[in-house]
Amino acid sequence: MTYSVNLTKPGDFYEFTIHVKNDGTFDANLTGITMSSIAEHQNYLKYTVTYDGTEYNATTSSLSLPLVAETGDKEVKVRVEYVQPTVAEQLPSEVKTVTLNATLNYSQAA
Repeated sequence: MTYSVNLTKPGDFYEFTIHVKNDGTFDANLTGITMSSIAEHQNYLKYTVTYDGTEYNATTSSLSLPLVAETGDKEVKVRVEYVQPTVAEQLPSEVKTVTLNATLNYSQAA
């Protein structure tokens, strides 16, 4: 999925939810979430992925969260927020294009 949005001032955000469904015949485990780095923009941008009620804001690789075969269904919420930095000089002085990616890594459950 690709989304393109403009966040013009601190307090603006964009949020969307996707459904992850296991239509297969084997149970699966979410083993990790790989998220784009926002280090260059961390003073004014917050990026989170919420999975099964837990919020992640960085790559996480030591998960073991079940997704049951044929009936497993989880909501994944992605939120990008333009936040007010502690010092006004940390705001970008020109329009910035930021590309963010999140990958959910699954493996077959034992």
